[in-house]
Amino acid sequence: MTQQHLFASFGAETGEPECVKKDGGAEAEGCRKRLLASSFADEAKFAENPLATRFDSTDPAHGETGPMRERTMNLAVLTILATLWGALELTFGTALHALGVPFTGAIMTALAVPFLVVGRLAVPRFGSSFGMGLVASFLKMLLMGGAALGVILGILVETILFDLALGGGPPRRERAALGGALALAWSLVHPFFYLGIFVGWPFGQIYAWFLGMLDRVLGLPSAWGLLAVVAATGIYALVGAVVGWFSFSFASLIEGRSTVLQKLQRLRNAESL
Repeated sequence: MTQQHLFASFGAETGEPECVKKDGGAEAEGCRKRLLASSFADEAKFAENPLATRFDSTDPAHGETGPMRERTMNLAVLTILATLWGALELTFGTALHALGVPFTGAIMTALAVPFLVVGRLAVPRFGSSFGMGLVASFLKMLLMGGAALGVILGILVETILFDLALGGGPPRRERAALGGALALAWSLVHPFFYLGIFVGWPFGQIYAWFLGMLDRVLGLPSAWGLLAVVAATGIYALVGAVVGWFSFSFASLIEGRSTVLQKLQRLRNAESL
């Protein structure tokens, strides 16, 4: 296929199918330059967020179906990520609970943060993390029933905190770290709400149990009282910040690989014309 015909194919997609068919002349050369500029502009736009399944609703190629395709693809991406997260909760998380591993909630929250960062990178909209939490919670409820209410409360609150930390738009590294810090800190204080709301323990009993747990697991003396709670919260927040920081690096690595794969696919498509 000649270069001229290749440009003609591109022109057919951009609404200028005739100008590139002209033999020589300034008009044909100008048309080629416009097509190349448009292609590079698309590449730059794609490079900003290659994981995002967004479509330009003003693009004639997509017509009136652009917004619908965008919503459908965004929903599909978030559902896949949330299903993987929910499967991890149902398998590994259930096993940790059954074995009585201390701070299982914190472990599972740390494993959830990478899913949330990738999800926000793929769908850079406020509320996408909460949407993933709804799907993961539904899976937990579907397979575990009422026994999962405490875990569902933890998942929904941590995704709300994560959305608030990331704000609107694509995630930034420091905001991902803040989201991880808030999510891990919540996992520490979550038993206060769970044991009080679903189990019915009085606050004094919950507080005594909590201090005993901090003493056994983290080595923070129960005599420290509220200071032990503050210290433990700081430790959890620090660990969560580190998890969020490296989760952003992980998501960026996926983004980079996606960029390369997408560009290779574009080259294959161009060569097949």
